[in-house]
Amino acid sequence: MSQRKKLLERAQNGADLNGEDFRTLARAFGIEVRPSAGGGSHFGLYCAPTRRIQTVTVPGAGAVKRCYVKALLEIIEEIESVRDQTDKGENGDERE
Repeated sequence: MSQRKKLLERAQNGADLNGEDFRTLARAFGIEVRPSAGGGSHFGLYCAPTRRIQTVTVPGAGAVKRCYVKALLEIIEEIESVRDQTDKGENGDERE
């Protein structure tokens, strides 16, 4: 199983993610993780396919708050939905 799938399953099952795992999972789905202009532990998640921007707090050490992991999972679901719709369109199937 790939690292991407393992991290996704851990997040979906409610396991704690540290900052590095959180950033790795986001990047695995093409989500840019950018530090805020003010620095610190605030980051912006930028998702081009869904045009969504989400600000999160990612600690240098310790677990990322569950609410931010849930926000990341929502963005990932949106990305997969967009990809599914794109795949249907490319295969000649009717889009919903």
